[in-house]
Amino acid sequence: MKAFALHPGIDMRLPVSRRYRHVVFAGVMSFVTSLIVSGVITASRAGLDNQYLDHWVKGFFVAWPLVFIVILLIAPLVSRFVEAIVEET
Repeated sequence: MKAFALHPGIDMRLPVSRRYRHVVFAGVMSFVTSLIVSGVITASRAGLDNQYLDHWVKGFFVAWPLVFIVILLIAPLVSRFVEAIVEET
């Protein structure tokens, strides 16, 4: 697989054993998910005022560890469920 690079010649890959890649996946997935969802919920509940960013950051740091743990626990179940309901073509 081609390395992710912000700039040509800079390899951004982390040296992580395949055994722990699910943890890296959970970290990245939970970060992105928490960032988006906490931002949307904060905007819908409190509005886009001068305290929006402060409320968003606080909400994000509450959500991120929770979502990380949930992804670690349910990702294998979801993967097995998808394998059971999807027929390869």
